[in-house]
Amino acid sequence: MINILSVELKRAIFNIKFLIAIIVGLGILLLGMLTNIEELNKLYSSQGGANAYFNWMDVMVRANRGYFSKIAPLLAALPFADSFIRDKNSGYIRSVLYRSNIKEYSYAKFTANGVCGGASIAIPSLIMYLICSVLYQNTLPPIIDGHIRVGYYPQGTAAFLFTSYPYLYILAMIILQFIFGFVYANIGFVISLFTEKRISAMLSPLLIFIALSILCEFFNVAWFNPEYQLMPWRTVNTNFFSTYGELIFIAGICFYYTVANCYKEQVY
Repeated sequence: MINILSVELKRAIFNIKFLIAIIVGLGILLLGMLTNIEELNKLYSSQGGANAYFNWMDVMVRANRGYFSKIAPLLAALPFADSFIRDKNSGYIRSVLYRSNIKEYSYAKFTANGVCGGASIAIPSLIMYLICSVLYQNTLPPIIDGHIRVGYYPQGTAAFLFTSYPYLYILAMIILQFIFGFVYANIGFVISLFTEKRISAMLSPLLIFIALSILCEFFNVAWFNPEYQLMPWRTVNTNFFSTYGELIFIAGICFYYTVANCYKEQVY
């Protein structure tokens, strides 16, 4: 299991599409910072100047008019979600199964695809935070008249960390983005078990993301909107259940079909 997992991780990471996903994600974030830098500086000037934490959160939301969050599922799926189809078409899977079995191969594929998908979102986010840390101060504005100004501090999931340990809050959000990418990348992998079309595997996470967003808005349960799972500070109504519950549920479905694939009688 360890050997095949190592091979699949190397195939996922040393992959031009993985690099493209990181470059595109970081490019969108940088564009968002550059196009909004004057507005952001003005916004926080009354609070003692811009700082790294607020700028990072604002750039994540505003990045090229919010396009980063909207294409995040696509960035997660782009590097490796279609690899199962490619392995079947090329005959690679047959050579793997001579040395291993479908169970080990499926689990390794699930893990490697998820890690690569999570990293495709988390790495641009982490680089963006490091850039903000270099450009801006890493201090919080003071509490004025005994009150924290609502709107300047994040609310919702894990917000309690921010006032005392803002760097831990940022780390928690980047880890959450990794988990989001892990889950949505594996939506693509599961779809690849049922189709021969690579484009279906890569686009399905984005389509499911859009469908869930529309349903949440329609039923007025915005805190379950997957955009708020990626950036929970955007609304006060998010909590650990709304943020992680849906992701765990989707991950469970993906893992179920991954396990089910291990017991299917298939000829590759």
